[in-house]
Amino acid sequence: MNLEQAVKVVREIYNIPFELKSEQMDIIKTIVEKESVIGIPPTGFGKTLTYVVPPLILDQVSCDSFCLMLITINNNNRNGCCVQ
Repeated sequence: MNLEQAVKVVREIYNIPFELKSEQMDIIKTIVEKESVIGIPPTGFGKTLTYVVPPLILDQVSCDSFCLMLITINNNNRNGCCVQ
């Protein structure tokens, strides 16, 4: 899957129209090229897209997304919500 296809999939999954910013594309391209990158954009910039799109292109699971999901499940379980 290429960048354009991955963006289309994310648009369909989350049902939101968006265009990637050039900085987001730079981060995503660097990840896809399997280079190290640190992206520290401000709140509201769209960091989540830099976590979600690369795994679609690489056909892998994002470690950050997976860890965030596990943290959310654990927090919900601690607060009395049964999440499996």
